[in-house]
Amino acid sequence: MSDLVHHTSALFLFEADQAIHTLISFFQAANKAVYFISKEEASLPKSVKHSKNAKVAFGELIKESDCAVVETKIGKVELRFNAFGLSYLKTCPEKEISEKPSRQALKVQNQLEAYFLGKRKSFQLKIYLPGTEFQKNVWAELIHIPYGKTVSYGELAEKVGHSSASRAVGQTNSKNPIWIVVPCHRVLSKEGDLTGYAGGLELKKNLLDLESDQMSLF
Repeated sequence: MSDLVHHTSALFLFEADQAIHTLISFFQAANKAVYFISKEEASLPKSVKHSKNAKVAFGELIKESDCAVVETKIGKVELRFNAFGLSYLKTCPEKEISEKPSRQALKVQNQLEAYFLGKRKSFQLKIYLPGTEFQKNVWAELIHIPYGKTVSYGELAEKVGHSSASRAVGQTNSKNPIWIVVPCHRVLSKEGDLTGYAGGLELKKNLLDLESDQMSLF
């Protein structure tokens, strides 16, 4: 059979033969993209995207494919998606609410609603976080901070193997594109003080109060 690479969001083909058509049909039935990576043309369905190199094909996958503005307990929130999943979640008070948000946008909105009501402590969402290796490591550790718990910037730096990089950790937190789902609000100063949150310290306090079962604006 043809050489191929299977990604959760796409199938990359590097050679085409008759046996591959069944696999293409299977992936397309699951709403996954199929790319043929070759300098040569091939007799494949028109829906298969042809690219001369894998880098270009991957670039297509990470392009924004859907966006929406939805109402939540903290106001309007902008959501962006690509082929890999949710890639952006931040408040946007100046934007208009989307009239017909997509199914994936509604899924995020519903999970946020449950979270703000105290009925959800984790999110079941596919996400995409582009960045440097250091940034990805920091964001991955954020996801592992349990609901209702906090860590210091120094502790987070140690977890990613850079004990002296607490300042860089703080800068990486400020660049987190997916608020709440990737819980950078759970990181405090070494003294336990609220510091540096892109969404504002009031929102950070409210989120932490919510997670510790204290009274909040929600």
